[in-house]
Amino acid sequence: MRDHIHKFTQLKFSCVGSAAENADNQNAATVDFRVFAQTRDASIVGAGIGPAGTGLGTMTTGTFVRWCLENFLQSCPGATVEVDTRQSMARPMHEYWPTTMPQDLFQERMVLEWSGESFDIPGPTETRAYGPQKSYGPTKPVDLCSFGPTTSKPLGYVALGRSGDKASDADVGFFVRHDDEWDWFRTLLSTETFIKLLGKEYTGNRIDRCELPGVKSVHFLLKDHLDRGSVSSSSMDPFGKNLCEFIRCRYVDIPNKFLARGRV
Repeated sequence: MRDHIHKFTQLKFSCVGSAAENADNQNAATVDFRVFAQTRDASIVGAGIGPAGTGLGTMTTGTFVRWCLENFLQSCPGATVEVDTRQSMARPMHEYWPTTMPQDLFQERMVLEWSGESFDIPGPTETRAYGPQKSYGPTKPVDLCSFGPTTSKPLGYVALGRSGDKASDADVGFFVRHDDEWDWFRTLLSTETFIKLLGKEYTGNRIDRCELPGVKSVHFLLKDHLDRGSVSSSSMDPFGKNLCEFIRCRYVDIPNKFLARGRV
C-alpha cells in the first residue's frame, strides 16, 4: 500500500461508538471501526474477489480491501469484518460547490406548453450585491442568574430544533415553548456557547447567528461544516440531520422552574 497511498484523496479511520462495560451481549460489547477512502484510481479499491464461491482467499493483491484484510488478520483476536463487500466496490462520486456566474452568460426563456410559443426574458439592468446575512449576538441579553437555581441537563429537555444541509454548509435552529424561556434561551445560546457545545465537531469555519423572536428560535449557519457536501462527504452525518440532536444532547445549566414543566 505504501506505493499507492499518494493516490487517495481521502483516507480516514475512525471508531464509531463505545463498548459498554461488562456488557451482557456481544452487540453492546462491539465497536465499529470505519474506514473511508476516496481516490481517482478505481483500480486500487474494490474487493478484488475471484470467481463465485472462491471466497476471500482468492482476493487479488494490490486492492485496498486486501490491504485492510492483511492488517485485520494480524490484529486483535476479536476483530471481524463484514462479509458483504459491496461497500468496498469502486463507484463514482461527485463534488460540487455553489458559486455565482455573470447573468449575461444565460438567456432566460418562457415556453407556453399549450402552443409551443416562447419568449426571451431579458436580464435585469440594475443589480447590487447582497449578503452575507447579518450575524449578531443575543439581543438585549439578560442576567442568567435572574432565573433562579439551575440543574445541568441536556439542552433538549427544554428546546426542540431541526438541522440539515445546504451544500457544504449546515443549518441548525432551536426553539423553546414559553415566552419566559425565550429571554433565557437567546441569552444563553450565543455563538461562543454554541461553539463550546459543538466541542470537537467545530471545524474552525465561520458561524453566522440570528434570532427569530416570532417563533422563539435561535438559528446558526455553519459554513463548510459538511466536508464538500452530502454527495462527497466523509462525515457520518453527510446531510447534517444529526447535528441538531447532538447539540440537544449536550448539557447546559437549565433553570429548575423550566425543568419542572416537564421535558419536551
